[in-house]
Amino acid sequence: MHNQELNNKAKHTTNQEPITPQMTAKYLQFNKILGPAIICAVLMAFPARTIAQTKTYNEEITVVAPYEPSVPDAFKINLNPKTGDSDFKIPKLNYSIKSKPFETQMEVEPLTPVKMVSEPLTKLYRNYLRLGMGTYSTPYAEFFANSMRSKDHSLGVHLKHLSSSGSLDKYAFSGSSTNLAEVMGSKITGAHTLSGKLFFDREVIHHYGFIPVNFDTLTKKDDLRQHYNIAGLEAGYKSNYTEKDKLNHAFGLSYYNLTDLNELREDHIKFDASADKQFKLFDLTDVQQAGLAVSINHFGQRDTHSKINSNIIGIKPFISTNFEEYSFYAGLNISVASDTITRIHFYPLLEAKLRIIPNVLEIYTGISGNVSRQNYRDLIAENPFVGSALKMAFTYETFKFYGGVTSNIGQNLDLSAAVSFSTFQNMPFFVNDLSSQLGNIFTLAYDDVNLMRLSADATFRSGDKLSMTVHGAYLKYNMTNELEPWHKPATTIGFTSRYNIREKIVITGDLTWNGESYARVLAPFGRRTPLHPYEASELKGYADASLGLEYRYTKLLSAFLQFNNIGNVRYFRWYNYPSQRFNAMAGITFTF
Repeated sequence: MHNQELNNKAKHTTNQEPITPQMTAKYLQFNKILGPAIICAVLMAFPARTIAQTKTYNEEITVVAPYEPSVPDAFKINLNPKTGDSDFKIPKLNYSIKSKPFETQMEVEPLTPVKMVSEPLTKLYRNYLRLGMGTYSTPYAEFFANSMRSKDHSLGVHLKHLSSSGSLDKYAFSGSSTNLAEVMGSKITGAHTLSGKLFFDREVIHHYGFIPVNFDTLTKKDDLRQHYNIAGLEAGYKSNYTEKDKLNHAFGLSYYNLTDLNELREDHIKFDASADKQFKLFDLTDVQQAGLAVSINHFGQRDTHSKINSNIIGIKPFISTNFEEYSFYAGLNISVASDTITRIHFYPLLEAKLRIIPNVLEIYTGISGNVSRQNYRDLIAENPFVGSALKMAFTYETFKFYGGVTSNIGQNLDLSAAVSFSTFQNMPFFVNDLSSQLGNIFTLAYDDVNLMRLSADATFRSGDKLSMTVHGAYLKYNMTNELEPWHKPATTIGFTSRYNIREKIVITGDLTWNGESYARVLAPFGRRTPLHPYEASELKGYADASLGLEYRYTKLLSAFLQFNNIGNVRYFRWYNYPSQRFNAMAGITFTF
């Protein structure tokens, strides 16, 4: 009966009104309080019955109702923050630190040096001998000897002989010879190097520049012979400082004596000294270098007609500096020239360089001037057929403006080009001495000249295997009195090459091109006047090519062939002095 009522009530409750979560919560809260109280009252009032029922009945009551979850409404706390009006002051803190050094001890353990395995040194040999024999009866011998590898000294000897007794068709005997002996050495003493050289040079030539009508009766071979003996010494002493604050200095002294068959004698003494040091003279750049160069040249010249002494004293103070990619050099050339009279000349020395790409591309420009003295040693080196009684004079380069560019493209290609404009007083030119009997001797003609010079060269290298060089120059002379720049070609081009094939075969080649030049000759009677007794005779341009071959049988022994004037061209470098045509030489080299 009781269970039936509960079921009916539950069903009635279920059908009449659904149970919500709120009702469930309230119901559970109510049961937590009232349930235990009712149970206690019932047990106290009916204890026996309850126990009996508990023992008699075992019933299970299940309440079935659907669960519908819901979220109760949220209520916002309606409280606003309030700010206080009290001030907060930051307290002042005073503190101090009592430092106490912590003593440490460091023990350095020596490092064991790394052992470097150096490359084996190339074996050196003391002596080198080169022997050959060529056409036109041309023997050749050259010998070099040098001390072995040393850190503080060197000593060497050089000997050379080259002669020819051949002759040219229709021309007089053209034999010549060269004999040279040199002893040179150097010694490093601390931060200085002492160097010296003794030399003797003997040149023999014949004035063959004419066509003899009857050679046996007109003149003899010995009458055409001329020789020059040049003996001298050179000494130098210079510093090798690596520190920047040291005073770099150098001293040099040289002397030579020149004589010939015709009582010619020339003595030349030269002394030069220089010193420079880095300073901090002004703040425009980090550092400046200032220095002074002094030179004294004395010439004693004597021939069968005259005797004269001349001197040139040069004083050149300078200063140089670098600023970023710019370099500047400024100086003054004070030259005192004296022979029968004394003259003082001042020339500016200015130069600026710009490194557009460091170690790759550089341009430069500058102005300068100089004084020089004509001397036999330089003249016979250029033209050995000069006479023994020349009129010597000073040559003044009163102004020179120059500029150029240099470029190093990698390690294989070097390029350079330059241009200059110069003004000369007393520039010498070689002309035939028409007062001589055969006209085969040269003398000097001086003139004031404006000279423009363009030059360029390129060098290509591929290690020790291949090297090639091309160079060229163009010169434009504006003469004052003379008709042409006698024996001065306007254009010169040269090419040299060397090719090494596996250290066994070495091929060398040379090509020289000289443009046309002019010689001064007497004008024919119909065109000759007292004011204009001369006219120009053209000397055609020419090319001279040579080829050399060397076969290295071993590192110590080799054989060589040399072919000169391959084109078999007869050309005239000097008026009435033809060159030899094709000629060849064969020989051996020996190292020991």
